[in-house]
Amino acid sequence: MLQNILVILAKHEVMPETMLANKLNTTVDTLQPMMKLLQRRGQVEIVQSGDCKGGCGCVMEQKIAYRWLNKIHQQQTPMHIISVA
Repeated sequence: MLQNILVILAKHEVMPETMLANKLNTTVDTLQPMMKLLQRRGQVEIVQSGDCKGGCGCVMEQKIAYRWLNKIHQQQTPMHIISVA
């Protein structure tokens, strides 16, 4: 499954964790340990938006996405094009 994650992120560069879990037919709880491993390896990084941790439904609700780190070109997706809504 780690290879599948990297293939998806290489294609999309940045993806919210819920969308990535859906593409992999798994849950966010199952996905998170694998993403932590890939993060420790330097293959992905976590991108967070918002700072509200409650379930109040406000627009500042915290969302987590993952960014693929392209080691070949040392490029990263600019933050201004990331949408995790």
